[in-house]
Amino acid sequence: MDIELVRTFLEVNRLRHFGRAAERLFVTPAAVSARVRLLEEHLGAVLFSRARNNIHLTPAGQRFLPHAENMVRSWQRAVTSVGGGERTDMVALGSLHSIWNVLLDGWLAQVYGQDLGVALQVELLSSQAVVSRMREQSLDLALMYEPPQARDLRVDAVSRVSLALFADRPGLTADEALSGYVHVDWGVQFAMSLSRALPGLPEPVLRVDTPEIARDFLCRRGGAAFLPETVSGGGSADGPLHPVTGAPRIDRTVYLVESAEAAESAVRDRVRAALAAWLEARA
Repeated sequence: MDIELVRTFLEVNRLRHFGRAAERLFVTPAAVSARVRLLEEHLGAVLFSRARNNIHLTPAGQRFLPHAENMVRSWQRAVTSVGGGERTDMVALGSLHSIWNVLLDGWLAQVYGQDLGVALQVELLSSQAVVSRMREQSLDLALMYEPPQARDLRVDAVSRVSLALFADRPGLTADEALSGYVHVDWGVQFAMSLSRALPGLPEPVLRVDTPEIARDFLCRRGGAAFLPETVSGGGSADGPLHPVTGAPRIDRTVYLVESAEAAESAVRDRVRAALAAWLEARA
């Protein structure tokens, strides 16, 4: 099976949008659709539900997802091995997509500008995949909201994301804004805090796993979502969203996770220090 078919499947799942996946893969939307159809033919199953503005995995797609991630990971390892062996200066860094875009935009350029003598492999993953990869020791460092409390993992709080309710129109009350509520997956603790703060919260009109998708939807279709100011502000051509007065703010702690059993590494220490300095400067 062509590994690019699997990469395309993962990118569409991550972005929930064929057009944006095409941009990331440097192909046309038609090519993305063709790749997904060919993969579905190979597997004999439909992988995506293609409802308008709500592309999501079918049950078959959910079952295929961990296999797809393993296939791409194994291929990357094979390429590295055949190409001359593992680099001793390589650090594999994993992150949730929402953490990376909110806190680490621009960090890579700064790190490479400092010439730390390190090569980075960055992967944006789900929480479950991060934990699995840490335990496989195929990630050196990872950023996540809700790390497991386990003896084999070292966990340090390194930053915080403050979330507020933003709507597409100014002057709305919380009740008015929440009539078009879009739920962003900020983790289980966020959902619990939200249910305590807003016990009458209506069912969301849409559930997404990245704030950028929520912002795009709000700008095009209206509604409200809990977002950080860095995502909700006016940097987009669609214009800024508007804070909803009287709505609660919910903070999410960001943790840096690494294996407690990994050997000491000066290279990993340099990356950890660069991350800490960047996050402290943005606090």
